[in-house]
Amino acid sequence: MNKETIKKIMVALMISIIIIIIIVIVLLTKIEKKQENNHLNLNDELIEENIEETQKIVTDEERIEKYDFLVVSNCVTTYLSGINQESSSYYGRDENNNYTKVVEQETINKNAYNLLSTEYIEKNKITLNNVYQYVPKVNQKLMFVPIDMKLKSSDSVNKYKVYGYVTDFQYNFISNLYVIVNLDIENKTFSIEPINEQIYQEQKIENNNIKIEKNDNNQYTYEQLSEEYRLKQYFQNYKMMLLSNVELAYEFLEDTYKKKCFGNIDNFKKYVDENKNKFIGITLSEYDAKTQGDMTQYIEKDAKENYYVFNISNINPTEFTVMLDIYTISLPKVEEEYKKSNAQEKVSMNTMRFINAINDKKYYYAYNLLAQSFKNRNFQTQEEFETYIKDNFFENNIIEEASFKEESGYYVYILTLSDGNGNTKKANIVMELGEGIDFAMSFSIE
Repeated sequence: MNKETIKKIMVALMISIIIIIIIVIVLLTKIEKKQENNHLNLNDELIEENIEETQKIVTDEERIEKYDFLVVSNCVTTYLSGINQESSSYYGRDENNNYTKVVEQETINKNAYNLLSTEYIEKNKITLNNVYQYVPKVNQKLMFVPIDMKLKSSDSVNKYKVYGYVTDFQYNFISNLYVIVNLDIENKTFSIEPINEQIYQEQKIENNNIKIEKNDNNQYTYEQLSEEYRLKQYFQNYKMMLLSNVELAYEFLEDTYKKKCFGNIDNFKKYVDENKNKFIGITLSEYDAKTQGDMTQYIEKDAKENYYVFNISNINPTEFTVMLDIYTISLPKVEEEYKKSNAQEKVSMNTMRFINAINDKKYYYAYNLLAQSFKNRNFQTQEEFETYIKDNFFENNIIEEASFKEESGYYVYILTLSDGNGNTKKANIVMELGEGIDFAMSFSIE
């Protein structure tokens, strides 16, 4: 075989290899896109179309990567577990089979010591013997709710000032928490510096880019930090707010939704109080997302078919707003479909708003769906309306049957309501459709 023939064979082989590589890249790209779309379990029509598209210049301290936010939160949780002197991992059976603490205090102290930064240790001359003079005295399992973070990045170590609060596992508020979390991006290690509120509010973040050596207690991972996991964490964090810090949960409601659904914090507190048992049990089952500009909107559904809307900043993931349903404020696609619908379809959709609201115990919103003349005759106050609903409707009302008729410009929707256990009631909805999506209604129950 001459040199020219060998040369041609080599060129042909190189071209074949390049073609194979291109095919593999294309296939991997398609697979990756398919995996990204696996979470799209909800209808696209639910996604908000008019998220304000904004792009702003941000400082180093403002921009926090969404998965770093999760890592930092998890590091704080690890820290709270590590300084818990009564951790279940310290207990076992002794030689007499008695359940007791089976580790030495030195081991407990070392676990706490290993979580602290070298700067914090050197500044305060911390030793294994005095470490619990410089960390909070924790004697139970705690959960952490992150509220705010500020970042100072460097070549290999990111420093975060973190503010949040902790609850016990019965959702009782324990205390606010302020810490600095250092993340060594290369070593996948972290360290903690306890601080107070004044330092958090006033002190500028200084980052000396000090490497964090690995020990038995200070490692973190990005593994399994999927978008679904991220949404479940937001869901869990807001659930903890509802159950342990209702004033803070109210602050995170989207402003227009807050006014239309609850009116004031007292109505919101009443709503939370009457739904506590439901909140404890809710878990996220499906979600969908739409990103536009600096904001991503997530439509989430729990296992009982209730919807939630989270608008989360792509710049600082601690900045978000929440809506606790998708009927108080219509999403654009839903509103567009409503306007295209005939009278019967509109009456049906509006009736479902009312039924959903009383099922959810959003009495302020439901009360304001009623015609003013009907309220004047029957329910002078929202409290009277609430009492009537609780006395005459089921705890959870399911529409089993419905018939529709029109009378002199008004629409009558005759319903058979069920509690899901074989008990039924008749209800009549009388509705006047207004401009756009406006309507007013009255009702009677048999």
